[in-house]
Amino acid sequence: MTLDQLRYFLEVATTGHLGRAATSLRISPSAISHAIAQLENELNQKLFDRIGKQIHLNAAGRSLKERANSILQEVKETRELFHQDHEISGTLRVAATHGIGSHWVVPAWIKTQTKFPKFNIEVLSLRSSEVLRQVLAGEVDIGFCYSPQAHSRLDRRIMVEGVLSIAVRHGHPILKVREADRSKRLSEYPGAAPKSFQGIENCEDHPIYQKLGIKPEFRFVYDNYDLAINYLQTSLGWALIPDWIMRTSQFKCVFSRQPPAPYNISIVSRAGQKWSEVMETLLTEFRPHHNLKLK
Repeated sequence: MTLDQLRYFLEVATTGHLGRAATSLRISPSAISHAIAQLENELNQKLFDRIGKQIHLNAAGRSLKERANSILQEVKETRELFHQDHEISGTLRVAATHGIGSHWVVPAWIKTQTKFPKFNIEVLSLRSSEVLRQVLAGEVDIGFCYSPQAHSRLDRRIMVEGVLSIAVRHGHPILKVREADRSKRLSEYPGAAPKSFQGIENCEDHPIYQKLGIKPEFRFVYDNYDLAINYLQTSLGWALIPDWIMRTSQFKCVFSRQPPAPYNISIVSRAGQKWSEVMETLLTEFRPHHNLKLK
């Protein structure tokens, strides 16, 4: 039984709805559902009666609610007592893929530092493969990157899930072509793709191209999305771009009915690594942007 499980349980008990609880906690409904299932399995008791989309506490749930409130209040008071006598200090070393660092990690750290004012952070902006290398080598404490492949020496937490879309700037000539013909015509324009690196899924040979019947000719290869954004905004190029960048940069989708091309933003750490309170708080403040799904 974990404190997070108790917090999730109490939020669902209060709202009576997984979706509203997820919105309040800024995590995905599936994460809450999984946590409650683990809690019920450990206690060997069902905690809710489910009627349609609504869920209601049963007798066991009401009993746990009272205890959970008491436990969390005691934990809060204990933390406050010790924080009065000793403020945590130190340095958190973080590596983040270009874009994730500036748009996601920095805002999360600003909120984290209000709780740990004597703690410092070192943030390195690197390509995803280098993030993985530095985490494995112990040169940084944690890393944030796009779609890392599973690794026996790494623990991975998927924080955000989204989709990639083939994008162009507003007014691009391909948008005037009938959509059914765009796959064939797209190769007339310069493609842009992230450089392939070991351990990272998204690269020049993404399966979406074969599904759409596109034979891309990549004339611009980049190692961070800031370069891709600038290229697309100032050229006739096209690229496979994450949805959060699509929204912030006002690009247009080439295909309205594109097959799924999922990606994730994950946090990686060395396998078995103990997480500090500062690291856990940073994760709590790592919030979704632009209606993305937070795990």
